[in-house]
Amino acid sequence: MRFEGTKITLFEEKSSSVQEGFVNSGLYHLSPEIFDGEEVGSPFSLEESIFPRLVASRALSLVKLDDRFIDIGVPVIIYNFVTL
Repeated sequence: MRFEGTKITLFEEKSSSVQEGFVNSGLYHLSPEIFDGEEVGSPFSLEESIFPRLVASRALSLVKLDDRFIDIGVPVIIYNFVTL
């Protein structure tokens, strides 16, 4: 992800390279209008369909949080966290 101030200028869902940076927490505040043009009942991806459109119109913003990240998708990390 790249940004200027609070505006996201590039959004990439997942990268195969491991590097230091920011993590998308997956918490969104969305207006219903952003789904205009999507077919009701059909599957879609926010990251592939909606976010690129919002980035292009400079309508996707972020809130930076200064905290630790715990990847709950990795069982050993959850175990280590719970046993602290």
